[in-house]
Amino acid sequence: MSTAHEWTGREATALRKAFRMTENRFASRLEVSARTVANWVTNPATVPRSAVQEALDSLLESASSATRTRFAELTEEDHGIGELVLCAQVCLRVCGCLI
Repeated sequence: MSTAHEWTGREATALRKAFRMTENRFASRLEVSARTVANWVTNPATVPRSAVQEALDSLLESASSATRTRFAELTEEDHGIGELVLCAQVCLRVCGCLI
């Protein structure tokens, strides 16, 4: 499933934290290396490759309401209200829900 949104390392890290996963477990879930996930933490502007973008979309789609709420809170802390609106739009496109 694809969206108009493009994930960054910052948002991928927020999603990992929202799921309360370790870097290793998150890497395994996305089928990337743990080093890739660690790189997103140190280089938050990194844009993951398209296959990983799709995996992140799918993971967000599978998230519980509580996890989506944590994701929104984490991205709000990192980006402010404008990015929160963008994340809500992504949630709406990906899973048809609002946070």
